[in-house]
Order: sequence, then structure tokens, then C-alpha cells
Amino acid sequence: MTTLSKRHRTGRIMASLFLASTIFAIIALITLLFSVIDQTAGYAYLEYSVSEEDILPYDDEGNMRSRESLGDEELVAVIGENISQRRLRALEAETPLSGLSRKKIEKLYMEEVLDPRAVRTWSLSESMMNRQGVLDWVEENAEDGHLIFRFWLSSDFLSASQSSNALFAGVRSAIFGSLMTIVLTIVIAFPLSIGCAIYLEEYARDTRVNRFIKTNIYNLAGVPSIIYGMLGLGIFVRFLSPLTSGAVFGKAEGAGDGRTILSASLTLALLILPTLIINAQEAIRAVPRSLRESGFALGATKIQVILHHV
Repeated sequence: MTTLSKRHRTGRIMASLFLASTIFAIIALITLLFSVIDQTAGYAYLEYSVSEEDILPYDDEGNMRSRESLGDEELVAVIGENISQRRLRALEAETPLSGLSRKKIEKLYMEEVLDPRAVRTWSLSESMMNRQGVLDWVEENAEDGHLIFRFWLSSDFLSASQSSNALFAGVRSAIFGSLMTIVLTIVIAFPLSIGCAIYLEEYARDTRVNRFIKTNIYNLAGVPSIIYGMLGLGIFVRFLSPLTSGAVFGKAEGAGDGRTILSASLTLALLILPTLIINAQEAIRAVPRSLRESGFALGATKIQVILHHV
């Protein structure tokens, strides 16, 4: 009875510890979510690198015209006059400015010409609960800036490319790069793994070499991913940089320096190949022998049985 009561007491203690751990994890998760949401919006004090008074045109009476009063072509002309010709050619090569919508032209005007910088930002909770404090700070420290309420997590954040300016930075390049890397990894790894599994299960004989290959495939499945990362850095990024950077196809020498989507995909393909081969082998091995024999009995060749039955 004494031993049983000790076990019950130990069980209650462990159950209490598990419950406390779960409650702590939930509180931590709620705190994290609140912190993330709290940073998605709030006041931001911006200062322009260039004053609009120095770049906007004036009318016949000598009054400065507002940005809203300018037509699309006039605003595009202002952009062209206040950025370098090299930068203008790069923008035109990407998308002709004359074909942009008014919203995109104004965004380009803000980003390329005015070049605003966030001097200070406030979280959503600070902006809502201490609005007067924000206004007091602006009144004491502001010189020639603008206070705006900004949603940092917006459609522009998802559609904009990378930028050194946090006001215009987005994750479009990261999203597209990740998707392209995943697709290319599947294109490389999937047929190789399936073909290897079919050969090892359907064609390879039980020899010492084939047993050695199978053993090493199982061993490679347990290798830490950092080892594959170092292997990819040494082979695909450095040794094969002319291929992975596109230099052998006429691209400028050194462009990309091998740090490309192709290098990442090849490295990831090596990482998942052993796992895919093992899974494919297990699936092929699970197919009943009777299905193969029925295909052979109907006159099918071995490759036909593999492709259409197995």
C-alpha cells in the first residue's frame, strides 16, 4: 500500500507539472501573438530626404503646384528629373513608367524621389493608449516631417520586393525564391529517387555492392542537414559556380557567385534523396508479388509490369 500511494503521489505531481507546462506554453504563445499583432500597425514619424518645395513645379503665378494637381505624365517627368539616368533606365527596363497606374506612380515618386525615412515608430498599443504622448513627442522633436498611421502588414508588404528602406521593403522575392527552390528541388529529387528505388528493388541483384549501396543510403538518411549545407557550399556554390551562376550560358562572369536558386535546390535535393529513396523502396516492397506474376502471365514485359502495376 505504501508503494502504491507513492506511485499515486508521483503521478499527481507529474500531472501537475504537465498541466503547468501546458499553461505556460499557452501563455507564451498568446504573448508572442500579441507582440506580433502589436507591431503590425501604429504611428510612424517620417522625414523626407528631399523637400517637395525643391522639386515640384510652379504655376504661372509663382505658386507651387501640389502633387495631386499634377497629371500622370507630369509626375513621371518629375521622377525622371530627380533620379539618375542609370536608375531611370533600370526602372524603364523593368516596367515602362508611362504604363503604370496613378497609385504606382505616386509610390515610385515617394520611394525614389522623396525617399522618406522612419525616424521613430510606435506600436499599436502605444498609438491607441498613449496618442497624446505621441503628439507631444512630435511637437517637441519634429522639424520637417510627417506623422502617419501605418499598417506594416499589408498587401504592399507581400507584393513589394526587397529594399534597404523599411517603409518599402517586402517579402515578394523571398516568397517567390522559396517557391521556386521547392519546385526545382522536387523536379530534381523526385525522378532520381523513384528511379533509384525501382532499380534497387526490381533490377538490382543481391550482391555485395548493392548491399553496400543500400546500407549507405540508410546511413545518409541520418546525416545532419548542416553537413549537406557544407557540401552544397563547397561543391555547388564554389566549385560549380560557373554552372550554378549561369556563367557557362553566357551570363556575366561572377554574377551571382554560385549563390543561386539552383545551388539551393541541388543541395536540398541531396538532403531529401535518401529519405525519398527509402520511402519509395518500402512502398514498392509492399506491393504483393501476385500482382507482378499476374502481369507476367498476361504477357507484359518487366518495365510494363513496373510502370502499370507496381
